[in-house]
Amino acid sequence: MNPEYLQPFSDFAELEALLNQMPFKNMRHRFKHLAANRAETFGIIKNRITRQHAISAISLKRPDVYSKLVEIGNKICPFEFSTIHVNRNVVTPRHKDSLVNRSPSVIVSFGDYEGGELIVEDVVYNCKNHPLVFDGRLLFHWNNPIHSGTKYSLVFYNVIA
Repeated sequence: MNPEYLQPFSDFAELEALLNQMPFKNMRHRFKHLAANRAETFGIIKNRITRQHAISAISLKRPDVYSKLVEIGNKICPFEFSTIHVNRNVVTPRHKDSLVNRSPSVIVSFGDYEGGELIVEDVVYNCKNHPLVFDGRLLFHWNNPIHSGTKYSLVFYNVIA
């Protein structure tokens, strides 16, 4: 599956206000060495210890944010999703997504930032208010540096087979 832009979407004001007030935790997985990386995962996750699927703690703690994310996902995502990964100023090195993902992903970004474009297999994509569907399990992808501002990105995918 080649990356493909979906219909532009820019109705992020309410979500951005909620996210601006929310503390984000450091990423604990393979990008933890990148100090600026902050992320939360809403929806269904696979527990690292029990290996069972369950609703994430942040979804229960912040149902206002979770419901807004689901509302946006239902408008932009062309497939069912169980999980929404929310990044704040995350810049990743070249990688493929975890095999925990059971579907392609839809990614969209918003905020007052400059830079931070997504690169998929050496092709640059500007996902600011332009959702992009691609299969991150199969395609190498990473980000350009963020030059200024705050960048939020939302990644919608499915972890349930």
